[in-house]
Amino acid sequence: MIRFGTLVAGILLTAGGALAQEPDSPGDSPPEVFEFGSHYTLPAGQSVEELVIVGGSATIRGQVEGDAVVIGGSAELAGTGSVDGDFVVVGGSVAVAPGAEVDGDMVVVGGGVDTPPGFTPGGELVTVGPSIQGLIPFLTRGVLMGRPIVPDLPWIWAAVAVLLAVFLGVNLVFENPVRSCIQVLERKPLTTFLIGLLVVVLAGPASVLLAVSVVGLAVVPFLWAALVVAAVMGGVAVSRWVGGAALRSTDADGRGHQALALLLGFALICLPMMVPVLGAVSLASLGVLALGASAVAVAAGLRKEQPAPVPASGPVETAPMSEAPVEASPLSPPPEDPPPSASQAPPLGDLASSPRATFLARTGAFLLDVLLVGLIFGFMDLDEGRWFVALLIAYHVALWTWKGTTVGGVVAKLQVVRTDGLPLAFSDAVVRGLASILSAVALGLGFFWILKEPERESWHDKIAGTCVVSVPKGGGGSGAA
Repeated sequence: MIRFGTLVAGILLTAGGALAQEPDSPGDSPPEVFEFGSHYTLPAGQSVEELVIVGGSATIRGQVEGDAVVIGGSAELAGTGSVDGDFVVVGGSVAVAPGAEVDGDMVVVGGGVDTPPGFTPGGELVTVGPSIQGLIPFLTRGVLMGRPIVPDLPWIWAAVAVLLAVFLGVNLVFENPVRSCIQVLERKPLTTFLIGLLVVVLAGPASVLLAVSVVGLAVVPFLWAALVVAAVMGGVAVSRWVGGAALRSTDADGRGHQALALLLGFALICLPMMVPVLGAVSLASLGVLALGASAVAVAAGLRKEQPAPVPASGPVETAPMSEAPVEASPLSPPPEDPPPSASQAPPLGDLASSPRATFLARTGAFLLDVLLVGLIFGFMDLDEGRWFVALLIAYHVALWTWKGTTVGGVVAKLQVVRTDGLPLAFSDAVVRGLASILSAVALGLGFFWILKEPERESWHDKIAGTCVVSVPKGGGGSGAA
């Protein structure tokens, strides 16, 4: 039986012990050896207790009294060499010379095995998977170092060239969607980044929720396909946006200018991706920005399809042409307009321009709603705290959609409205409710953003395109933090 658990524990213990290993003095037990990113040779006639090589190769001519593990490199076991424990090589080939001995299991993952006739280890000989030696330099000098582009690997540049060709084709065929994404990036880059971060955070949980249902399982592949398309479309827009900013040219409508901006932006984006750590940070940031640009552009397109409400107006009566207009007497007072009804709420367009709610008012309304939902949660006798968060979000989404109000909002005289004056739809309420999770998990920074913004908008306000306003008595209210 292959002792994989023992091997993993041995790797961790060996690595930790070897890093703190002091030079041996005569009479000490054999040392434990841990090497990273280099070639190690164990001379004939010498022995070590454990041998762990990560990102390098090993030549064993002496004796390994315990396990020998080589990850991301090849291993050579000479005729004078022996391994008393298990011999494990991951991502590299193994060459065993005549006379070599392995007393434990010999496991090779993602590499080839060259053994002499009649060689058998003391345990089992197991090979797993095809050879992945071509990917090892990318994993060790790319992924582990935090950079997606390793300059000295030719196949990396071939992949970059293919990606650039895809970007050029998308830019040529889908000009209008790309232009919409660029306009989003130019108007609100921070909001776009936050929305992209929200998409990344919710993609995993949404896939899990869909997968647990029989019907939703078929939707998961389409969801991830849509995310890939959005990332590519947004990536083209980000490249053109960066290149256009570098060119500082106003000829944005010319095909030549668009291609040049894309090429220059793509090149500027690739440069930091060759730097360790900075490359991973750049890739993650630009990927989030690309997803956000696509998401906002799609949401804006869907919002345009919703017709704006037409104000009701009665037929306009005009006096006959034959009748002379009646002039008012200079002594008669001007006609008075009828007083507005006290029960009539102001139009939504007026609410969008109303004074923004203060941080204290929004916090007070939210705490009242939390208290109310807490009482409901206690009556429902639910044990797990995660159901409280789900119930709190469902409470807000339902009441925002139904009446645009919550109990806390009525007390604090607050209301959530869309910034364009249209009524809050169910989709707007759902987006705002889910986006509030992002504002909360970022140590509450999304909520405290109200104190910084002139319009007193939180992160979830920016993402959903909403604002919280103070309304007069009788105008309704909607509590939200």
